[in-house]
Amino acid sequence: MKKIFIVIPLLLMSLTGCNQNNIVELQILSFNDYHGAISESENHKGLLNFASTIKEQISKNKNHTVLLSAGDMYQGSAQSNINHGKLLIDVMNELGLEAMTIGNHEFDWGIDVIKSHHDGIEENGEANFDYLGCNIFESNKIYDDLYTITRVDWAKDYKIVERDGIKIGIIGWISNTCMDDISAPIIKDYKFEIPTDYVGKVAKQLRTEQNCDLIIAMGHDENSIVNHSIGLDEDSNVNLIINGHTHNAYVEENVSYNTIQSGSYGEYLGITKIKYDKVNKKVKSMTTENKLIEDVKKPNQIIKKIIDDSLETINPIVEEKIGVSGENISRTLGATWTANAIKSATGADIGVVNWGGIRSGAFPIKNNSDIKVSKLWEIMPFENMVELTTLTGVQVKSLEFNDDSFVFSSGLNFNDIVDDTKYRVAACDFIFDKKQYCFMSGEDIMGTNLYVRDALIEDVRAWTKAGLKVMPSKGTKVEVLI
Repeated sequence: MKKIFIVIPLLLMSLTGCNQNNIVELQILSFNDYHGAISESENHKGLLNFASTIKEQISKNKNHTVLLSAGDMYQGSAQSNINHGKLLIDVMNELGLEAMTIGNHEFDWGIDVIKSHHDGIEENGEANFDYLGCNIFESNKIYDDLYTITRVDWAKDYKIVERDGIKIGIIGWISNTCMDDISAPIIKDYKFEIPTDYVGKVAKQLRTEQNCDLIIAMGHDENSIVNHSIGLDEDSNVNLIINGHTHNAYVEENVSYNTIQSGSYGEYLGITKIKYDKVNKKVKSMTTENKLIEDVKKPNQIIKKIIDDSLETINPIVEEKIGVSGENISRTLGATWTANAIKSATGADIGVVNWGGIRSGAFPIKNNSDIKVSKLWEIMPFENMVELTTLTGVQVKSLEFNDDSFVFSSGLNFNDIVDDTKYRVAACDFIFDKKQYCFMSGEDIMGTNLYVRDALIEDVRAWTKAGLKVMPSKGTKVEVLI
């Protein structure tokens, strides 16, 4: 009787699909907005700690792990920017990254750089992972205001990976509002369609035509309406939504799907664990969390060598000490400093930059701290150049209220601006080229080939040459550079 008692429950478990051998435990690791955080600092733990943590986490479930990124990977530091993210590409290849959603800052170096990461030329960085963006289209002008749009060939709709016989479909999208965050000349021939019109269709295709068991939708986007539309669509049946772009850290566990975003600069690693029943083809359980990145006791030596070999040639350039701070410099003071620097470097009457271009992670700069070239890249990592125009007082006044949170050079009082007087204005090209502002309607428009960042670098050098510590609150020392 004992033998019958043992055999029958096992048989019943097998028939009902409850055998534990049918349950596969999957691990989805995710991150977003890494922004080239190579070196360790007060604000982030750096690439060695971050990548070593990923290696360690993968080792816990080696054959059942998928690693994903929701975009804005490369742009943000001198060590990453100087070779268009090649160091990060090499590290991500070693980690086995499967796919990355295209973010708005992937566009900063132009479309050709995005394409170069899959052109077969190792020297410029060759990504073994796919770029995704199912709603990125190229506009083709036919006649006057008549356009057609076609899907770009450098960002795929999806990627399918398989773990232990389970097919996982991964979709990528970018927020349609991200077009406003990209330099106008770069994005002029492209369009980001509303994601809900496309993600659901691709998900349904993956379910019905590709027979995927799980669907992950990965958007460089944080929009609860979009998330709910995608997550609650019974036809698409998305299991996990990975967000990016806003640098927030959160987890939402819903009945049918989970949502996660993992901060920025490698602050967290997203970990989603899924128990999947292969026989009944359904998720038995799913948990999602953000793991805080800390110092690792034993850094991965392969990753360390990749980083060290790259920085051996990069650091002598970007880690040069060029000055010392003579006061505590906040982001607010840093933004005004930048506007002052481009004003002085061009001989303009007014300098204008956008608040978003001055990166918060670079601040504060403490009093008596060394200022290296890399710090100026950290303040302004983008390839923004200075452009000049001559505006009437009326036009200058129109800039006071704007959508991009302009920061103006010191001493500008709009009440003192005379309507019919003309003013020479220097501005970074990100805002200069936008049609909703008046810069392009001015006179004597001139491109300078001067990077905004270089105006700051030369100002620091000028303070040091004068035998002084850098005091942005007292203006700049940089002389006209153009």
